[in-house]
Amino acid sequence: SSELETNQDSNSSQGLPGGYGSMARFVRAAYLNAHHAPKDTERGNVARVFRTLGGVAMVEGSAQMNDGANEFTVFTSAYSAREGRYYFNTYENAAYTTAAFADFDMDGTEVQQAH
Repeated sequence: SSELETNQDSNSSQGLPGGYGSMARFVRAAYLNAHHAPKDTERGNVARVFRTLGGVAMVEGSAQMNDGANEFTVFTSAYSAREGRYYFNTYENAAYTTAAFADFDMDGTEVQQAH
């Protein structure tokens, strides 16, 4: 028989209100999403999703894995199906970058880079 090891909270954040465990972060994201009013524009909704996901992002040093390494949110991303745009930011650069799928040759065989 196999036993699953749960990671409810990283060892350094156990017991803190609004902990960094997967379930706590998922519930917090669902709550924030449910109570953050939708916006009328693409730009507004992109800001909304990044604010929501930022509310559950892990700050480097706030939690540690069992091996002692710091956990942190490396990048955050979102996709707009309506506009065909992918948005992302990284831990080092909070400004989000966007790429429109229409700008890429989806049948191409070469690596393409967003500008």
